[in-house]
Amino acid sequence: AALDSGKVQLAYLLAGFPDPSPVGLTHRRAPGLKTFFRLAAPQWLAANLAYLKDLDYAETRINQMT
Repeated sequence: AALDSGKVQLAYLLAGFPDPSPVGLTHRRAPGLKTFFRLAAPQWLAANLAYLKDLDYAETRINQMT
């Protein structure tokens, strides 16, 4: 997220978390969250990166058409 101007969308997609429930968005988290993350499987990470490249390509093409 630090390399993407503070945007967390890419980091969230790469983390592989499920979509958040609307109920969870109404509650604030307590301080003291863990600061580490487990490593992802290489096949899963490669699939997500390919998906993100496709999204980036589609967004670029749409912007060129407008």
